[in-house]
Amino acid sequence: MNKKFLQQLKDKENINVYIISVILITVFSLLLGSHIYEENRVLYLDDLSAHQVFTNPDTTIMQKVLDIGLNKTRFVLNIVLLIFFKMVGNQYERVDILLQAENIFLGIAFYIIALIIEATYKKKDKKLTFIPLIVTLMFMASRFSYYSYTEVLGIMENIAMLCAILFVLFLLKDNFTLGKNYWIANFIYVIAIYTHERYFVLAGVLIVYLGMCWMMNKRKLSFSKKKLGFAFVWALVLPVAFFGVRFLFVGNRLLDGTGGTDITSTFSILVFLKYCLYQILYLAGINCPDDAYLNGVDPRSVPIMIYILEFGFLVVYIWNLVLFCRQKSAEKCKQIFKLLIFYLSIGASIICSSVTIRIEMRWIYVSYALLLLSFVYLFANILTEYHTNILIFSILLSAIGILIGESYYRGCWNNLYYWKTRELSASLMETLGTEAHNIENLVVVEDPNSPGLDAETIKKICSNYDIEIENILKVANVHDCPSGGQVILKVADANEYTEISSYISDIYSISGWYVDGWIEPDTFIQIINQDSSELNMTLFYPYDILPTDDSHKISVYNNGLFVAEFTFTNEEKDFSLKIENLPLGANTLEILSDFYCIENSGRSEQGQLSCILTQIDIN
Repeated sequence: MNKKFLQQLKDKENINVYIISVILITVFSLLLGSHIYEENRVLYLDDLSAHQVFTNPDTTIMQKVLDIGLNKTRFVLNIVLLIFFKMVGNQYERVDILLQAENIFLGIAFYIIALIIEATYKKKDKKLTFIPLIVTLMFMASRFSYYSYTEVLGIMENIAMLCAILFVLFLLKDNFTLGKNYWIANFIYVIAIYTHERYFVLAGVLIVYLGMCWMMNKRKLSFSKKKLGFAFVWALVLPVAFFGVRFLFVGNRLLDGTGGTDITSTFSILVFLKYCLYQILYLAGINCPDDAYLNGVDPRSVPIMIYILEFGFLVVYIWNLVLFCRQKSAEKCKQIFKLLIFYLSIGASIICSSVTIRIEMRWIYVSYALLLLSFVYLFANILTEYHTNILIFSILLSAIGILIGESYYRGCWNNLYYWKTRELSASLMETLGTEAHNIENLVVVEDPNSPGLDAETIKKICSNYDIEIENILKVANVHDCPSGGQVILKVADANEYTEISSYISDIYSISGWYVDGWIEPDTFIQIINQDSSELNMTLFYPYDILPTDDSHKISVYNNGLFVAEFTFTNEEKDFSLKIENLPLGANTLEILSDFYCIENSGRSEQGQLSCILTQIDIN
């Protein structure tokens, strides 16, 4: 622990500030996660696969640690995941509790590191500021934290991020002496590369740092040339040895990309440069395309005010950088070199995450964390020469802008590429029920234009709840359903399933289309009635209706005869239809509608019906 930081801990006034800050960070993290966590947590995608690997009773602990699924050598990560899933067991509600604890720990750790940096580089006569707390809240509220809050495998990104931060911190503490802190940084590097292989690029930072050591000590070396030479050779050996281990475990696929790709076959210099630029722009608060993997919202639809709020921090950062460069100091060269270590590490993070087929927000999170800590370093170094109150006020103002902007982007997380699978998985288990044991035949009805989960994924999810499904049949129309079995419907324009097994003998088919947002008047529901009875049906319109001069009416005809009419509004979205003395045999309910769906505007292709049949009952 840093000596100056320990001295600050002895001050009772500082201790009170630390305690209040930790409480604030904890509450802030709980608030950030409160709208994300699910009452009935279901594992899916990579989390589902990882759970099955690390809870497999037929494999030993060593086999799980050395698991190289998808050609990875992430042994440190595997140890942590093994412990995590051991704590979870089959109590999946524990996942969100553990993820919340993880994010609280991450926030507190980031705050302590920011405090250490400020305590190390601020002048003795300057008291503690609130800058470490401000940047910590900015760090936690970032849109880049989505994986950390929602996915178990966010642990991988968080461990790697902490390694990258501590790697930089210990290089700074070494102060160009090649002492014990330098070798601790090397040890952290080893942990990083066996957490995620792309961090081998930090070896380049080690080599440049050694060059800085030589430049800072070339007149009078504080260490022997032999020691410098050994350190240089060691910095080369580490990544070479790492690739040697990878070759032993995974063969010649040494450079894996995301999604099971191989970088050697997918790499493009133009795409690489584009992704590097994208990441730099994101750090500056500017959105870029590829929204499904990045911000979850089309950059063109973002309000200009959000860009202005986000851009404010960049202005303040550059202002502090200019002040840093202008100040006079006997150790100016050393200060600049230390700042360069931050920038080199940010550059290494950007480079190693731009070489594959896409970039994702979770990768930019590392660069963003280092950028915020470099800001703390800048601020601590200029505290004595400039008007502190003005600086703090400008930083506070820009931080508020960042928090507002990031709140907007966090609200777009449900547009991210995996969110549909997340919601469908939860809806699947809610619909089937976690108490089920064996399902002989599961029939999934879904529109080809809006498919749900594939059969293999459904089986994997159900197996986590000891539900065995012998056969899964996927059909596009209700009338294709065989008799018997359990039937679920992929609800149109919603990421959810609904149980319709009890209705299947009565419903013949459901169809309906929209074009460019307008619901076309050709929707019909065919019902087979075997007894003279009463029909009760509920239609629900799930989206906001765009105000137009047209009335948003839905007219229902049974076998050509008018039955009922209803006007949808943003306040009244449920239409309950009742038909007494429903004729025997086939009945065709025609639904004529002329309202406009905001969610579907701008689409040129046909899509599925936006009115959802939520309830049907024939007494």
